[in-house]
Amino acid sequence: MVETAQDFRTFLSVLSYDFVRSSEQWRNRQLPDYLHAWARWLYASYLEPGSPDCHQIDPPTWRGFAFQLQQARTRDGPPLRRRLPTVTSWRQVTTAENFVVFLGWLGDEFRRDQAELATRAAQGLWAAELAWTSEDLGSYLDTWVVWSAWAFADGPPPSPVGSSPAPQPEGVEPLSWRSCAGQLFAASRYE
Repeated sequence: MVETAQDFRTFLSVLSYDFVRSSEQWRNRQLPDYLHAWARWLYASYLEPGSPDCHQIDPPTWRGFAFQLQQARTRDGPPLRRRLPTVTSWRQVTTAENFVVFLGWLGDEFRRDQAELATRAAQGLWAAELAWTSEDLGSYLDTWVVWSAWAFADGPPPSPVGSSPAPQPEGVEPLSWRSCAGQLFAASRYE
């Protein structure tokens, strides 16, 4: 049972290991596909007007957050039928609906980052200063596990010489839609 931040950290470790061990069983193996599928599934399951569980998702819980990650492995949802407000920062996330939009933005940002990386490599340019530190879903999950160890309990690990400082956690407890988005963002930048 995932009840606490520490339980969630353990869950993340198991999820990361499951991806390494059996990624072929994951429908959404690519990082942007995973994030977009998560957003569509979450919206269709909980936020779409008329859905059986409409608005029964607030406030977020560690168990619910883990359940969402588990579902995003193999589930998807229909394309969103209505226009949602633009969210381009985890700090803008205040509701489940904002969180859905943020997931889509994060997946799109990863795609843009990877396209820029490919373009710079093709031009023979150095590309180490791009936003994302992970190059795929497996490394992203691993990074999230390491970041969560620091953010949830253990304190910051030493930064490698010459690397940028790790993103600071901003209140992972009590769990909120903003803190969920903050975790996802921090894991995308953590080295």
